[in-house]
Amino acid sequence: MNAELKWLTDPEVFRVNVLPAHSDHICYASEAEAESGITSLRQSLDGQWAFKWSKTSEDRPADFWRNGYDLSDFGMITVPAHIELQGYGQIQYINTLYPWDGHAELRPP
Repeated sequence: MNAELKWLTDPEVFRVNVLPAHSDHICYASEAEAESGITSLRQSLDGQWAFKWSKTSEDRPADFWRNGYDLSDFGMITVPAHIELQGYGQIQYINTLYPWDGHAELRPP
């Protein structure tokens, strides 16, 4: 049986044989929670977050995590997301060819 490798040259193909990102770890505080399937031990981190981009760890604001810290010079980002696509840092691979660009016979490792 020969493997079909046509998808390697199809720019519409983003992934092959990959499961969606997920976590299968669920913990429950009690047997009653486990029986109901609803846990009080999980908290979503999705949403709007205050964010301060620093070029180096030395440049980061000190004690930003303490209650009452002045976050007025922080921006807001949406989580989950890429910070580079929200205006922070530098997007990688801009104006740079991927190592496989220009090669017609792509073979998986």
